[in-house]
Amino acid sequence: IDLAARKPNQLEIAIDHNNIGSVLDDQGKYAEALKSYEQALEIKLSHLPPHHPSLASTYSNIGLIHRKMGDCSTALSFYHKTLEIQQKSLPSNHSSLVVTHGKLAIALEDLHRYEEAIQHAEKAVSIAIDAYGSSHPEVEKRQQYLNKLKKEI
Repeated sequence: IDLAARKPNQLEIAIDHNNIGSVLDDQGKYAEALKSYEQALEIKLSHLPPHHPSLASTYSNIGLIHRKMGDCSTALSFYHKTLEIQQKSLPSNHSSLVVTHGKLAIALEDLHRYEEAIQHAEKAVSIAIDAYGSSHPEVEKRQQYLNKLKKEI
C-alpha cells in the first residue's frame, strides 16, 4: 500500500486549517488565523452533526480571535454557540465548560456587562469544583477571577 498516495479526507483538512489558525494566532496574525478557522468551520459544518464537540472547539477559536481583534460582541456570539453545543454533547461537569464559561465572563466584562460576567464566572467556579475538587489550582484561579469581577461592581 502506498500511504503517500492516500488523499486526506475533508475532516483531516479541517484539522490542518485549525492547526494553521492556531499557529497564525500565536504569531499575532489574527485576520489570517480567523480565515483559517473559518475554513475549518465550513468543512466541519458540512461533515459533522450539528452538535459535535469539534464544532464547539472551532467556534471557541473563532470567538477568541474576534476578542483579540477587539470585537467582543462577535466573540460573545461565538462563545454562546460553543456553550450551546457543549451543553448538548458533554457531561455537565466537563472541564471544557469551565473554560467556555470563563471566556464568556471575560467577554462580558470587556463589554461592561458585569452582572452577566459574574453569573458565568460563578458557573465556571461551580463546574470546576465538580470537575476537579475544591482544592484544585483551576478552582482557585476561577475563584480569584470571580472575586475580581465582584469588586468591579
